[in-house]
Amino acid sequence: MPRRILLCATGLSPQVVTETLFSLATSGAGERFVPDEVHVVTTTRGAEAVRLMFIDERANQLARLCEQHALPMPKVRLHLIQGPEGPLDDLRTAAHNDAAADSILQVVRELTAKDDAAIHFSIAGGRKTMGYYLGTCASLLGRPQDRMSHVLVNEPFESAPEFFFPPRPPQILQLRGGPADTARARIDLAPVSFIRLRSLLPAPLISKGSFTELVAVVDGMLVSPSVVLRIAPRPPGRNMCPVEVEIAGGLKFDLAAKSFALYWLLAQQAMRGEPWIRPAMDAQIIRRDFLEIYRLVAGVGTKYDAEAAYLGANEGQFTPKAYQDAINRLSNELKKKLGGPATRIYGPQGRGRSKALEHALMLPAEAIRLERATTAR
Repeated sequence: MPRRILLCATGLSPQVVTETLFSLATSGAGERFVPDEVHVVTTTRGAEAVRLMFIDERANQLARLCEQHALPMPKVRLHLIQGPEGPLDDLRTAAHNDAAADSILQVVRELTAKDDAAIHFSIAGGRKTMGYYLGTCASLLGRPQDRMSHVLVNEPFESAPEFFFPPRPPQILQLRGGPADTARARIDLAPVSFIRLRSLLPAPLISKGSFTELVAVVDGMLVSPSVVLRIAPRPPGRNMCPVEVEIAGGLKFDLAAKSFALYWLLAQQAMRGEPWIRPAMDAQIIRRDFLEIYRLVAGVGTKYDAEAAYLGANEGQFTPKAYQDAINRLSNELKKKLGGPATRIYGPQGRGRSKALEHALMLPAEAIRLERATTAR
């Protein structure tokens, strides 16, 4: 059976933890979810409130909930929001919010790393920005087995510091508005639907990268994809020029020399409005947009020379097999850097078969930029 995890963001009102756990564990059989672990993302002030209410033996409301409702006691783990100078006691500035976003993302990244865990995200606690970041991180990294909810408590128990869950037997609580019978308390768990984008994320960003970077890349892929191919100046004493590919949102990576040269050829053709390339292309285009770039990137006296001789023997054209091998190599490299869904956006798309097989980048010309250093010779 997979690990069952309740993940909450809380501030100074940790009641959301017991209220959510109570509702999850006492739902109908088909919806019942009894967590093995409770993970709480919070500030240092919030952590103290959680410790006093759920960990300290003198006032352990979580233990009381489990005892009164015959539930197994889950493990509790606190995750402090980390700022540039250490844990934060509150979220007051834009920098604090960025720190919260990255801290929450790191917790979600850790808990979703293995498929042996099902996570229930509760977005009811903490400051509104914390709930937003937790929900967005769930969309970015959540899996099919993960769920999300918001807990609702009726008056006068909502936000009452004395109320954590409906106790057994019911009690009379002395609240600010007067006495209240907990027999009348009602906790409703409102399921929250969310879009799961994990499969769209480039592979490097699933395991690393900031919240801002992930959002920017996904936004760029879905709204306005673009790509930049760069050839840097040749470093002193080197025989080759460094290269870089950057996609919308700022994700950067390199490619092997032949793959980069073929990607440049595809990009150049797309910018000319003649995107489809095939083995039997104009020899001038092959020399200018493949061999010349290959030479800059690979360096003279390397595999470039063999490739140039090979193409020269074929009157400046790829053979179908050499062409298909190069396309496959480029596609596989992009999949390793970006993942399958992103490669379908940024990688070569094919049509036709056998000798009629041809490929193109399906990005519009205005979404492609080629940068070649003037000092690269």
